[in-house]
Amino acid sequence: MVKKRKKAVMFLTFGLIASLSLSGCSGKEREPEQTKEAEWAVYWYLCGSDLESKHGAASADISELLSIRPASGVKVVVQTGGAAEWKMAEVNPDALCRFVYDENGWEKLEECEEANMGAAETLSDFLNYCVTNHPAKRTMVILWNHGGGVLGGVAYDEKHGLDSLSVAEMRTAFEQAENASFDIIGFDACLMANIDTAYAVSPFADYMIASQELEPGNGWEYSGILKALSENPEISPEELGKKVCDSFMEGCIAAESDGEATLSLLDLSHAQELFDGYQDCGEETFGLALEDDSLFAAYGRAAGEAEGYGGNSKEEGYTNMVDMGGIMKAATFLSDEKKSEINDALKDCVIYQVRGSYRAYGSGVSCYYPLDNGLSNLYQFKENSEFESYENLYQYQISGKLNSTVLDYLHRIGLDVQEEGKGHITVENLGLDQYPVNVTSDGNMVLELGSRARYLTKVGGYLAWADFDEARMLGIGNELVENADWENGVFSYPYRDEWWYMDDHLLYTFFLEKREDYSLYSVPILLNGENMYLRMAARNDGTVEILGARKEISDNAMADKQLTKLKEGDVVTTRFYQAKLGVADSGLALKEYETFTVTGEPKVERKPLMDGIYAWTYDMKDMWNQYATSDLVLYEIEDGRAIKGN
Repeated sequence: MVKKRKKAVMFLTFGLIASLSLSGCSGKEREPEQTKEAEWAVYWYLCGSDLESKHGAASADISELLSIRPASGVKVVVQTGGAAEWKMAEVNPDALCRFVYDENGWEKLEECEEANMGAAETLSDFLNYCVTNHPAKRTMVILWNHGGGVLGGVAYDEKHGLDSLSVAEMRTAFEQAENASFDIIGFDACLMANIDTAYAVSPFADYMIASQELEPGNGWEYSGILKALSENPEISPEELGKKVCDSFMEGCIAAESDGEATLSLLDLSHAQELFDGYQDCGEETFGLALEDDSLFAAYGRAAGEAEGYGGNSKEEGYTNMVDMGGIMKAATFLSDEKKSEINDALKDCVIYQVRGSYRAYGSGVSCYYPLDNGLSNLYQFKENSEFESYENLYQYQISGKLNSTVLDYLHRIGLDVQEEGKGHITVENLGLDQYPVNVTSDGNMVLELGSRARYLTKVGGYLAWADFDEARMLGIGNELVENADWENGVFSYPYRDEWWYMDDHLLYTFFLEKREDYSLYSVPILLNGENMYLRMAARNDGTVEILGARKEISDNAMADKQLTKLKEGDVVTTRFYQAKLGVADSGLALKEYETFTVTGEPKVERKPLMDGIYAWTYDMKDMWNQYATSDLVLYEIEDGRAIKGN
């Protein structure tokens, strides 16, 4: 059962709200024709933040918009704010500026007192202003900025400590806006195509447009949107939504940023079935978890098999956003009936989507899963989610205890549970640290865990090189275990004598995910002196595409929208986990290794490793993100080939 939301009680009359929406503003008197109902109006909430102050991205999108003259009956209302500096001279960074763009051209209407674009009242004030002063038969609201999924929301205001509109605040803003009923609510931002955002806006719109993944910096194609409206001012919301998706992908292809680009069009009139089915799956999972103490490990493996968005690693940070369809498909513990309900609901709700070559397996809607096992992120999730089953399920999953709140919930859904919880079964309890590895005569390193494997969410391999010249151990990276038999708990990998190089420079790489036709990796580097993570896709034919570099997820869950492409003249410094040989408790730390300048088109390929002594270990992770490592397997590489082991 989804928690029922409480509608805000409205004490103000429509006229009073309309007058308040103009308070603190100075501008032109509106002529009577300005309140004439248009065919289509776009209400664009343009929070610039560092995307504008550093990159001029908001001004660039306004210029893109102005390249197409609106037809009669089409208008765009824009509110700017949230950036310390604007490249567009007309925009005052110390005020909220409101503009209109219609058949008469681009006009600045007024400046309002500077306010936090990450506050619910600022958004509701803008919506009230638009509905009162610029009514239309059809309306679309666009929220433009960084996005942080269910943990971070959208519209990070650079002038107010990067405060953002949380999903809960967004819901409040729409509740407090008079006559908040729109045809489309869209997010030109990262990570917002998730079920919690869809639930929050579903009472206020017929359709939602958003991306599951990090959006590339080029964002939506505003000339394409306005062209579609001007060519057909009576276009239906569904057709306009498809045009938004198609023009976005066309822009990404032109900018060569389409590899991981996604955009989904959701029909919110069919969303309730999805909400109910999702809630039911949470209840069923909880019941199973109370009976089987290894259930959460199986659930973690299912999350690992689904597409994950925004990085989701200890290096890059965690958004905890995973594909809903993917995790449900991989959740073998769920009944076929429940999985079928979710699959059917997703198909009805996600009526259109565009996806890049390396994001081809998503369902169009994400959901939260605590990949980081972090309590602080869980609390943030609980503040913004309305799905009680998952709030309580993840509380139990992370804590291992049934506290009074969780017990009360279980009793309300008819589960008579008295116990306090089963506690943690960790890699330490299982005795997996320094677990032995058998090496076969043909050079396969075999880890045999048996039934212990059922309590693990992941088994991976890690390779290091003993650099005796510099007296250091150099961690080279981790890899997916090629042969994983989870049913019998047997994992094997052959000696690794090749690794990833960029233009003959060794890279530290960590594995992200594998699909039928490609694998994704991330590479920590300094790019022109700045900490970044380079994303690359290794195809099954042996070729590699460098997708671009981004910063890590910030502490406030803000994702980096700027995908930086490597270009000639860029200075790259590789980074590796390094530790001193022979120094007790030296510990691996990420340090700079080698610096080079990009010349021409950079190329990544697998090449033989340098001669020397290498150490392979298996990393084993339990359902609480605790790790154990197996015994080291030492082997030597000579002339680029592994020749012997310990």
